[in-house]
Amino acid sequence: MTSSPVSVNSAGLPPVVFVVSSPLQLFNAIEARDRFHSGQPSHLLIIWKKIIDNEQMQALLDDGWASCRWLRHGGWARAWYAQLLAPWLAAMAGAEVLYLGYPLNVRAHVANVLSPPRIVLLDDGHATLHLMQLLDDPAYRAIRAPGVVDRLLGRRVGLDYTDRAELFTVYRPDGWPVERMIHNDFRAFRAKAARLPHTGRLLFIGSDLAGNIIPDSATEERLFAAMSAYYAGREVVYSAHRYENVESMRASPALAGIKVIRYPTLLEYALYQEGALPAGISTFCSSAIDTLTDIYGLPAEVLMIPEALLKPEKVEVMRSLYVNYRERGIPVIPLHVPD
Repeated sequence: MTSSPVSVNSAGLPPVVFVVSSPLQLFNAIEARDRFHSGQPSHLLIIWKKIIDNEQMQALLDDGWASCRWLRHGGWARAWYAQLLAPWLAAMAGAEVLYLGYPLNVRAHVANVLSPPRIVLLDDGHATLHLMQLLDDPAYRAIRAPGVVDRLLGRRVGLDYTDRAELFTVYRPDGWPVERMIHNDFRAFRAKAARLPHTGRLLFIGSDLAGNIIPDSATEERLFAAMSAYYAGREVVYSAHRYENVESMRASPALAGIKVIRYPTLLEYALYQEGALPAGISTFCSSAIDTLTDIYGLPAEVLMIPEALLKPEKVEVMRSLYVNYRERGIPVIPLHVPD
């Protein structure tokens, strides 16, 4: 992992700047770059915390970037990012468009310092739907207003810039002005991925469930067993989420007979690299099912987690998520989970 130097723009074109912090954000950044900014110098800032995020984003990088700067958001960088990024921000002065994969903290500072004519927020899966609602909530924005420490450290983290931001997304989030939405249909990537052959397997897409959506790993085991029973007789490959423990899943009796893998990079890109597509896709709640149906047109369905198994604070979130799946034409199937 190295940061490349900012290249001199001999053509005199204004730079386009992208700031991302997850594999899906980077994938969407590449799509926006290729669709809207061919021939322009595009500069990338990657903010990361976990090694697995770093590795999967490295695997997505291509030669289409004029420069790439990495920032690990930990230790001193959590407090002193304004100072650490000052030289890079000075080099990005005059940016024509800024794309942000997440609108808070470091990204807000970048947006407020550069203050370009256009700011576009990048989709980050289902989290985008919830985040857009929060940005429309005055109480949330008040909590996120710059504090004394922010001012002392020169961190410009106010969210007023989002009032003029656009959104590059596969979704239609409630409350976000339609005139500031740019639909992402993945046309640039689809042009590369056309006519891939299909296998006979079903690809089940994992999610970061235990402790997040459901209470614990014991509940997760019950879901795995119910999923395995539902797809009994079919060849199923389980694509683990980057935060799931693959080794413990491979040892799980609930997943006996199911091949558990973790792709080295974002699933949407990994299937393209693999050169073959599954016969269909399924999930409990992964946002990858949205992008995979848009890109590859794969048959898809969702196995609905019973509400009794959800953490109480996640019930409404999951209800909204399943409504969104149905609105996108993806069947949502109630899953029977024995006691």
